[in-house]
Amino acid sequence: GGAVSGGGTYDFNSKVTAVAVPITGYNFVGWYKDGTKISDSPTYSFTITANTTLEARFSPNKFNIVANATDGGEATGGGSFDYNSKATVIAKVNTGFNFLGWYENDKQVSDSPTYSFTVTSSRNLTAKFSADKHSIVTNATAGGTVTGAGNFDYNSNITVKATASTGYNFAGWYENGLKVSDSQTYS
Repeated sequence: GGAVSGGGTYDFNSKVTAVAVPITGYNFVGWYKDGTKISDSPTYSFTITANTTLEARFSPNKFNIVANATDGGEATGGGSFDYNSKATVIAKVNTGFNFLGWYENDKQVSDSPTYSFTVTSSRNLTAKFSADKHSIVTNATAGGTVTGAGNFDYNSNITVKATASTGYNFAGWYENGLKVSDSQTYS
């Protein structure tokens, strides 16, 4: 987690300065002697009166990984992680939706539902999903017109409407040869 300097051989009653420098991704916790913390400062000066062993302790920085999801799925795997550790976020797609990818700041960082990476900073990731599209085709026999056809998102509420021409009566809506509604407006 870091480097130290200041060790060596010194004359009795000399002033000694020990310096601890954390490496990237770590922070300095303190100087310890015989298991007891003796200084919070990375630069520790003292007068030497006996053989002394000092230990500089470092700890990895913690980073937050946030895993969000748009409508159409769920995201797991977020939390607090040590610097240089591995994080894995997982997107689960709901029925009727497609997984588009993992995004960070509106930029795609992975197209896989399972995204693993080495933690070097806090990240805010979003699993994006889109609804499946379904086509609604409407046909009218002679004597009327229909509206409401098109491409629609999965689970959308769709309304189709039939209008009988003068001299005709509406007979019903049929799907695959089976009557599904007697109403001219069908949702």
